[in-house]
Amino acid sequence: MADDGTVTVALDEMLHEASLDPRAWSMALRAVASHVAGDGTRALAALTFTDDRSPHGWMLHSAEPDDERPVFFDRDGRHPLFSLDRAHPEGFVGPSERFAPPDELARTTLARTWLDESGTVRGLSAVITADATFVGSLHLLARRGSPAWRDDADARMRALLPALRRAVRVYARLRRTRALAAVDTALLDSLDVATLVIDHDGRLLRSNLAARMLLARNDGLTDAGGVVRCTRDASELAFAKARAELRAGDDDTRAVVAARTSGRRPLLMLLSRLPAREAWGSTVYTLLVRDPTQQGAHTEELLRELFKLTAAEARLALAIADGQSPAQAAQTLGCSVETVRTHLKRIFEKASITRQAELVRLVLGELPPQFLA
Repeated sequence: MADDGTVTVALDEMLHEASLDPRAWSMALRAVASHVAGDGTRALAALTFTDDRSPHGWMLHSAEPDDERPVFFDRDGRHPLFSLDRAHPEGFVGPSERFAPPDELARTTLARTWLDESGTVRGLSAVITADATFVGSLHLLARRGSPAWRDDADARMRALLPALRRAVRVYARLRRTRALAAVDTALLDSLDVATLVIDHDGRLLRSNLAARMLLARNDGLTDAGGVVRCTRDASELAFAKARAELRAGDDDTRAVVAARTSGRRPLLMLLSRLPAREAWGSTVYTLLVRDPTQQGAHTEELLRELFKLTAAEARLALAIADGQSPAQAAQTLGCSVETVRTHLKRIFEKASITRQAELVRLVLGELPPQFLA
């Protein structure tokens, strides 16, 4: 590290690397502690931040290589390592005792875990950034018996703030992006409908759990080395034609039926063009696929909730949507045909429909009626 207190290129690069990878923060913060307090100080560096007034914040520290840890506030929305009430402005640098009372700092998990043997929370704190949506602070805490810090530790901390501010803001944005991506993935995986994103050549870009399970069955659709293909030639020609028509025309949706090698009812597919050509460098499509012989775990519950069906009525609706006749449904459900007809009448009344075909469309509501023609 430079002796004049300026931020070295190596330290700046370490902070940049940490902004992109949570696992790099512990090493970067160790370098920060050494740069500010001096070699051999046994100082612990901790970075805390929160955004959008979250009910909890996050902490990264130099004690061990670890991902960020959530930090929960008390009932009053406070935590000693955060300055959510804007008591200290952006750029504040001073003794940690001015940032928060020493007895409060001593009760933090950080102090109990890493500083309890030393029995002190003597330190230096700084507010890296503080605006309406984002607050970030840096704390250097010294263990008892640690050598005296540099005389210019305050100045070194202050000089480091611009580089830290850049790194923390980039990290927070990427963290939010990663969190939203995880939510999107969980949301897609909770859907019963197989959902895929493909390019014009059928290359698979994204898929949810239902889609991966469907492709693994290799019945109607398959993953051929990263390319989504229909398992029947005639269906594959229709699939390719639909993509070509969407790319060349004004329409943004096409319906495709994929015949299955097992002889079971064909897959019902809805292909839609996405307005994201520039982002991918190619025409991009979403592909929603429904297997009429498969009903998701939540379908019965949804039918009961939406249309106030009884359990027996919901099971009958699923059987009819699966292509069973009233007689077959009666055998499946273990009741008489007359009971099935009574249940159907009640289903029609509750759902405001008049025919079995409408019931099938209702259950397969994610797809348009033309699939069932």
